[in-house]
Amino acid sequence: MLTTAANTVVSVYVRKKDREELLFAKERAEESDRLKSAFLDNISHEIRTPMNSIFGFISLLQNPNLTNIERNEYIHIVKEGGERLLNTIRDIVDISEVEAKQVFVELSKIDINELVLTIISLYKSDAEAKGLTINNSALVSHDSAQVKTDKNKVYSILSNIIKNAIKYTSIGYIEIGVERNLSDIVLYVKDTGIGIPVEKQQVIFDRFVQVDSSKTRLYEGSGLGLSIAKAYVEMLGGKIWLNSELNKGSTFYIQIPVSD
Repeated sequence: MLTTAANTVVSVYVRKKDREELLFAKERAEESDRLKSAFLDNISHEIRTPMNSIFGFISLLQNPNLTNIERNEYIHIVKEGGERLLNTIRDIVDISEVEAKQVFVELSKIDINELVLTIISLYKSDAEAKGLTINNSALVSHDSAQVKTDKNKVYSILSNIIKNAIKYTSIGYIEIGVERNLSDIVLYVKDTGIGIPVEKQQVIFDRFVQVDSSKTRLYEGSGLGLSIAKAYVEMLGGKIWLNSELNKGSTFYIQIPVSD
């Protein structure tokens, strides 16, 4: 039997622990609400901005006195706004399907070297438009490149990481490589961009989290790309991680189990 004094000590300890747990839960809830609010503000901005641009320049295109140079410039701006809006909608649909567990793995035989080279060719013009080089730094042998995995998900994973690399890199290069082990492949994307602060590196793959989520941020985008990439990697039974140094660049690694 506990003495009255001992009971009092236990009661005080339990109340203190309960208060600490409640405080921790409150802080987590407030942080979640803050991130969701920032995310919704960002999504709203990512939809309104290109929509305003599209409608504004379509209105200007109705001017019969436009020169050919002006008309082509306005058409280019409308096209860019449409692509930005489409990317935002695509990200929202993708993350919604992930949340609703409506995304499934479909395995097939692919050539991983070919997939890497295809992605590089697709993003080459985007990189060069910013004065960047993009290339492969390592491939595997022809036999090792024949693997069984979900081609569309690997494509989406790499695309999301490469788009981020191009967005956050102003000078230098982007490298994509692949290595093969006995039962898995390791893909990596290296850039010479702005890097990721240490305090963000553990949460950068979480939904609603961005390197810069302020209202005055310099970089456009929904901020969902890395969340989608991580979700797809985990569906394939793999893992994703990064090494990064502020103002020097980042390297993202994707390890995915495969079979011949």
